[in-house]
Amino acid sequence: MTAREVGAPDGVAPVLVLVTGAPGAGKTTLAGPLATALGLPLIGKDVVKEALYDALPVPPDARTPDGALAWSRTLGAAAIRLMWRLAADAPRVVVETNFRPRDPRDLAHVAGLRRPVVEVHCACPPDVARRRYADRARDPRRHAGAHPLAALPADAYAEFDGPAGLGPVVVVDTTRAVDVGHVAAQVTALLERLRSPA
Repeated sequence: MTAREVGAPDGVAPVLVLVTGAPGAGKTTLAGPLATALGLPLIGKDVVKEALYDALPVPPDARTPDGALAWSRTLGAAAIRLMWRLAADAPRVVVETNFRPRDPRDLAHVAGLRRPVVEVHCACPPDVARRRYADRARDPRRHAGAHPLAALPADAYAEFDGPAGLGPVVVVDTTRAVDVGHVAAQVTALLERLRSPA
């Protein structure tokens, strides 16, 4: 039985706070502090993917550039499935992921949770996201094996353009310092509005 079938504990309505944006848009930087401010658990795709990379044996062909990319994509697909499965059992949760607003698979994952959604969309120009992504790829603290690309093709960013619009949206300009408390207050107000009868 999943959380959506039994409802949240103590009569609290289930909800999904979805943190979206292109790779390098600042989702991970915002999602952790936002989840803490909201008092909700966080499930992030990259965290799941990196845990899978650490736990599973790396295939021999993953030691070549093409093999590493194929292995990364396999782990990414598994991480996405696992992330949404975990979210189904978490009545109130923040999910952080690269979300393609026009991809029927991504839309179906959210629809399958059958709960109200507040989206926090991290917005920045594609050139800023590309630069951040490239900088992150060179950061020794990042999990290089799970993220083998030093850069994404410029046209890849169009897939992530704009919010999904599956519920109320808070657009966050991540080109400047973000006031997490203010974003959390906006999300909380939207959650209250979703709970209140019209």
